[in-house]
Amino acid sequence: MPLETGNVIEDLDQSWPLGGDPTNKGDDHLRLIKSVLITQFPGVSGNGYAIPITATEAELNFLDGTTTNIAQDISDLSNAVSSLGVNLSAPVGTKMTFFNTVVPLGWVQDTTNNDAMMRVVATVGGGVGGVVSPTTLNWAHTHTTGSLALTIAQMPAHTHGATSGQDSQFGAYFDATSLTNNGIINTQSAGGGAAHNHGSTGSAGNTWSPKYINIIIGTKS
Repeated sequence: MPLETGNVIEDLDQSWPLGGDPTNKGDDHLRLIKSVLITQFPGVSGNGYAIPITATEAELNFLDGTTTNIAQDISDLSNAVSSLGVNLSAPVGTKMTFFNTVVPLGWVQDTTNNDAMMRVVATVGGGVGGVVSPTTLNWAHTHTTGSLALTIAQMPAHTHGATSGQDSQFGAYFDATSLTNNGIINTQSAGGGAAHNHGSTGSAGNTWSPKYINIIIGTKS
């Protein structure tokens, strides 16, 4: 039979050589097999693998179905992760609030402000203000009205009684019940026109204790 030819394992015919073939053709078949193996597994030097392959069948089968360059895929993934890390990393000096017991690694707690609430503004951020703790603000108050001098029109309608007796200026005696004399009658004076005030009509307020959570501020180091 003629010597088979081939460059890859698929080209080899496992039924050759035939039982009746000359034995001197056996060396040609061996050289062909070696040539095909080196072509299929050239290794770094091109003369075949220089390092034994120790991967198991199961480990090699992890590559089953792979249609892209794994090394390039890993490199691309590494670059993407590095880029993502840069984008997620805050610039040094950035301040953020955290609902944690301590700030994350790479951050330093800023203790400049304490016992203060957050305020949203439409202008420039970063300012502070106020002096009263938001958790201890007390709404208790007193309420008074201004003093007022009543006029006659503001007084309730009332009368004053006359006292019988002798007029000190003219010596005339009169009876207040009959008014038969010509003396002058002076009634008893009531009211002094003094200012007065009205009592408090307000009520004491309650201590304001809003529900809150404790946050901390961290500065990117």
